[in-house]
Amino acid sequence: MAINIVIVKKQIEVNILKLYTLGDVAALLSISPETLKKEFLREEGVGISVFLAEVRVQTMKERLITTREKCLGICLDVGLREDAGSRLFKRETGMTMGEFRKRYGKCAESAPSGRRQR
Repeated sequence: MAINIVIVKKQIEVNILKLYTLGDVAALLSISPETLKKEFLREEGVGISVFLAEVRVQTMKERLITTREKCLGICLDVGLREDAGSRLFKRETGMTMGEFRKRYGKCAESAPSGRRQR
């Protein structure tokens, strides 16, 4: 069963604050988690967990820039415990959530977008 990956990605981006697991994403799209994983990998060349992590980090960046919400709340909102969210954020951006907020929190237009280059 072929699925439209563009629609999958858009649904994840729009609903990231409600999607905590692969099962949540699959249920939203009315497909099995196995089909979703297989089709996403076939179409994109990376696992859906990689894309979910990228969307979570982007959402965390936006919240750090535009709100004074605590890091714990931001992590929980994207479906991660604070320790897991902090590790993911540091791995993907090269800085802690606090460092990112301090650097970019006052001027959103200068915040970097996308993944950090390795």
